[in-house]
Amino acid sequence: MSPSVLLKWCGPFQFARSAPASLLASAEALTHGIYIWTIRVRGLHWTYYVGETGKSFLERHLEHIGLYYEGQNRIYESGALVRGKKRIVWDWAMGPSNRARRVAFRKRFARWAPSVQRFLGILNVFLIPYAGDKRSRERLEAGLWRLAELNGGGRFQEDGIRFRPCREGEPHLLVRLARPLPLEGLRRLTTLDLPISDVAA
Repeated sequence: MSPSVLLKWCGPFQFARSAPASLLASAEALTHGIYIWTIRVRGLHWTYYVGETGKSFLERHLEHIGLYYEGQNRIYESGALVRGKKRIVWDWAMGPSNRARRVAFRKRFARWAPSVQRFLGILNVFLIPYAGDKRSRERLEAGLWRLAELNGGGRFQEDGIRFRPCREGEPHLLVRLARPLPLEGLRRLTTLDLPISDVAA
């Protein structure tokens, strides 16, 4: 059996510096590893995004915030989202082909900024500090995303996100969680053995 790595998650945190559990003011944000954004609907946390970073969580999330305020990322109507409905108010505008749309966003920044602020305000952030190398982080990131999807927790997962899952011939990666994550589709997860099969865990 492959040697296992024990991981301890923390959160949920919020983006706003004024929030009671602000990510931007937390000591945990100075570590790095895997992070999961969730939408909370009727008391349940649903996976929205999974990411990995070798930078500190703080630095990576400041980059995310910048992309939202530049109009590069998709923005949902926050009121609809917390009721379980996905209503896009601004769609992806990444890359050279969308430069004109980003210019238009900046010209009407006063209109869009409150939508960005409200959207970021409803996101919850779970952190999983992890000292593994980049390839291990990529595999863990993709595995968590896929398991949430396979186990019915993917109703709010964004489409079009590119991951780098396990490749044939790569060694097993065995990860144990000190306690299960309180996320739909991952509540029963205590051990993650990568690569995974496309069956519910």
